Amino acid sequence: MNLNARRLIRSTISGALLLSVLGLAACAPEEPTPEPEKPATVINTPTQIWKDGITPSGPLEDDEWVQAVRRYEIGTALAWNTGDFTISQLTSVVEYPEDISRPYAQQGNAPYVYLAPRPFVVISSEPSPGAEPPSSGRRVTICAAPQIDWILPAVPFDRASPRLGNDNSGIFRAVLRTYTVGKLDNGNYDVSGGGGDKCDATGAAIGYFDPAPTLPKTPVTKPVRQPFTETLTPRPTP
Repeated sequence: MNLNARRLIRSTISGALLLSVLGLAACAPEEPTPEPEKPATVINTPTQIWKDGITPSGPLEDDEWVQAVRRYEIGTALAWNTGDFTISQLTSVVEYPEDISRPYAQQGNAPYVYLAPRPFVVISSEPSPGAEPPSSGRRVTICAAPQIDWILPAVPFDRASPRLGNDNSGIFRAVLRTYTVGKLDNGNYDVSGGGGDKCDATGAAIGYFDPAPTLPKTPVTKPVRQPFTETLTPRPTP
């Protein structure tokens, strides 16, 4: 076989291989284009109608950390009432909203909504141990009525439907709650904490949402909108 013939054969083989590669590439499935993430839902904060005209007051009410706790109680109630865990009323005071959205999705056929944020009186606002710098964290202790007394349940229970707390039963069963309030680099706050001993919440201002929230359709098995952080690392264990 002469040189020109060998060159022709190599050229033919190379061309065939190139066409095969191009054909495979053309047949390969295209990577789906991810949908752009929708922006956070924007809602107005409802007006609050204060029972007996009593509004939050006291020497610590103007403390920025106490106000963060007030916003936390409003934000968590609004997110639960709407099923939307992207609203700024929540994300501006909670770094990991999935801590709240996951219990929401477990309501099933017995959902409930909050008629008012948790009523409380402020006990103290102190530097948070270990906060670096110290100005970035605070520990706020409140005496709070149980939220269960300020809900509208789909299924009546404990002879209460709804549980408006009109007899102030929740005030007399109040417990101390200590919140750790941190300030994040983006200017938002992260509020978290839990309950403890009984206390006296007499005089706590009760501000009912106006308009009042409505119960969701059942069964409730997932949020209306899950938080953007749902797929990220969960809140670190203390």
